[in-house]
Amino acid sequence: MPLRGSERGERGLSLDTRDRLFAVSTNGADQDGKGWDRLIMPLDQGSFSQARLLKALKKVGFKGPGLQCYAVNGDKRANLENSIAAWRKALEQIADE
Repeated sequence: MPLRGSERGERGLSLDTRDRLFAVSTNGADQDGKGWDRLIMPLDQGSFSQARLLKALKKVGFKGPGLQCYAVNGDKRANLENSIAAWRKALEQIADE
């Protein structure tokens, strides 16, 4: 069940997913992006809030992996390092929620 940037709040992720959700694919994206170059970016880029996504996943009890590095333009090693750092930052932002 996708959580799209145009949705507000956490309504895009149902508690019904709790027992079926085992992995998440996420990437940086612009909230109002129109083309793939604005919708598939390294995790540390774009206006879409990864912390908001992780908060919604945490609410439904998700503990699995999540990241997308396939087909992201740019230097692969730098993208991975930056994406890991962005993932950790987003996790820190929701740690006490």
